[in-house]
Amino acid sequence: VVVASRPQGGARAARLGVQGGRGVGGGERGGASAGGGAGGTRPRAAMVSVELDAGLIIMCIIVPFILLATNFIGIVHFIHPDDAAGAKFPKVVVLIGMVFAECAVLLLPLDVGNRGGLVGCGYWNNECGGLDMDIVWQIVYVAIAGLVVIVLPYTIFYYEADERDAKQKERIWWTALKYLLITVVVSVTALVILYALLRQTYIPVKYMTVGTNWRHTWFPVDDVPNLNRACGGGCTTTDHVLKMDVTFVIFLAGLLAFLGWFLFVIYASIGFIALPMDFFNAFIHRRKLLSHSAVVAYQKALQGRAEQLIAMSDALKEEWADYNSVRHSPVDRRKQRKIHEVQLNKLRVLVDTLEGEAEDLRMSSPAEFKNNNILVPWMKLLAGIITTILTLAWLTHIVIYMLLDETPFINDYLIWFDGWFPLFGTLTVGVFAIYLLLAVIKGNFKFGSRFFLIKIHPMVPHKTFVNSMIFNLMLVLLCVLPVVQFASNAFRDYARLTSVDVIFGSTIKHMEGFRYFFENDIFLYSFLGLTFLALVYFVWSPSEKKRLQKETAAHRDALASSRDAALKQRQRQRK
Repeated sequence: VVVASRPQGGARAARLGVQGGRGVGGGERGGASAGGGAGGTRPRAAMVSVELDAGLIIMCIIVPFILLATNFIGIVHFIHPDDAAGAKFPKVVVLIGMVFAECAVLLLPLDVGNRGGLVGCGYWNNECGGLDMDIVWQIVYVAIAGLVVIVLPYTIFYYEADERDAKQKERIWWTALKYLLITVVVSVTALVILYALLRQTYIPVKYMTVGTNWRHTWFPVDDVPNLNRACGGGCTTTDHVLKMDVTFVIFLAGLLAFLGWFLFVIYASIGFIALPMDFFNAFIHRRKLLSHSAVVAYQKALQGRAEQLIAMSDALKEEWADYNSVRHSPVDRRKQRKIHEVQLNKLRVLVDTLEGEAEDLRMSSPAEFKNNNILVPWMKLLAGIITTILTLAWLTHIVIYMLLDETPFINDYLIWFDGWFPLFGTLTVGVFAIYLLLAVIKGNFKFGSRFFLIKIHPMVPHKTFVNSMIFNLMLVLLCVLPVVQFASNAFRDYARLTSVDVIFGSTIKHMEGFRYFFENDIFLYSFLGLTFLALVYFVWSPSEKKRLQKETAAHRDALASSRDAALKQRQRQRK
């Protein structure tokens, strides 16, 4: 008997997958064979009828409609009045893209509930959910790739062309299509080359060879054994590496996940700290009733800052015009353009913050204070407590389970619930996975508002343009697969009988070109390091308002000195 098993080591004892009968053993029956884990094959056994789980079918039908309704309400709530009537095609794309992103994350708990990896599912075992999650996951991978490479770029080009060619509507689709063709050609060419070079995966397996005269007590496969019990001391074990080519779809998923991990590590680590801290700060700095004299004094202060921002804007415009009036080398021009974009991003953040303070001041006046909902600050306090618990639970689980492998931690909690209330364990996985996605979104906003290296696209009620929604959707879709991979690895003991565990935990983890990062936990260590740095930074500078007030004065002085230096340089060049 030759049995292949994927090693797990430490607290995660090796799981033995067997697909040849109801048990593992010997007796008088020699010469039998069974395959499991990475190197197993389906036995030649008669298929049995697997009844589809009614609860899973209902969830698959109802949840997408709930997400459609929720996302539609969110778009209506955030959309800018200028885009409310037009831009129908981009808004439909945003709606569909958000549903795909959310469904991709929620497929993990659905996969757990389906248990499609149960031994003998579809053959002698009819206790699994009956959904072919392998096909579902591959459809999701292709859909996400199509949205990121084709649909969203075309939507951005279409939206921008709509603004430029407002008087020539018939040319909008053609303008967008030209840019899209260039993007697709470059992307497909790079993808084909990478697939030809990196399509192999190297899966570590254990081969256990058992003699034909081996006798051992039979035991059910549902009782997860370890290697020693399975062999009973009558077999020899050797380590091997199973080299095989992955399909194009799996490679596409692995490539998207690998690229998305770089964004996920940066944004999720910041979001883990920023989410609870922002909720607590919102409660601490909640709107309070101000006297008339305090409102007038605050208005004067805001008016002074508004005048400073106007002067900064004029100086920035004048500085850029002066720079363009003189010839420069391409290298110097690119460098100066980057500096100019950083200054513009900083100015946008300062303006948005000032507008928010003006709105808070208006709602804190005696005439408007009664219109505030007094429950909102307390709901934010509750949200801060919940997000703090989730952040601490995630960080603890990463350290003691995913890195040190000391205890299953949350996996034990989920498995315990699975014994008497499986739905709660499945919902818990969904909550933890969705929290990762929320941390990514929050980290993106926070990174842009603190470091100004990229243009931020904040989601402000009734002030968000469609292009900002598309940009944020692009970010979310790029980080969806890292979120799924992260969550499936974190709950691997609980999700050991799932299709996603086979795809990410066995195949993609050991793919050529990616396995150095995944096998050595490079992303996990980077994630913890950046989370610690984010904690130190936000403790040192927790207040956004005070920091940006100082930033306004510093930015004004920097622009003044930069303008003087540019004037002197221009005078020297003219001489």
